[in-house]
Amino acid sequence: MIFGATVMWGDLPHHVVLHIFQYLSLVDRARASSVCHRWNHIFHIPDLWRRFEFELNQPMASTKAYTNLKAHSRSVFEAL
Repeated sequence: MIFGATVMWGDLPHHVVLHIFQYLSLVDRARASSVCHRWNHIFHIPDLWRRFEFELNQPMASTKAYTNLKAHSRSVFEAL
């Protein structure tokens, strides 16, 4: 890596973005999945959903984020 070079989000390896997503709350994961096709694909990778915590008092600020989260969680739980 060259010092002073700018690294763009799109240049990050797939596994690095997945690791970052693991630190996001459920709602923030859903919001991030709306950013681009690549992030939406990462949102649906089963490894991202191996461990997560429910936050019951977290406001649902975005209808689109809620819809993405609801659809994905339904598919995950149906697969169990």
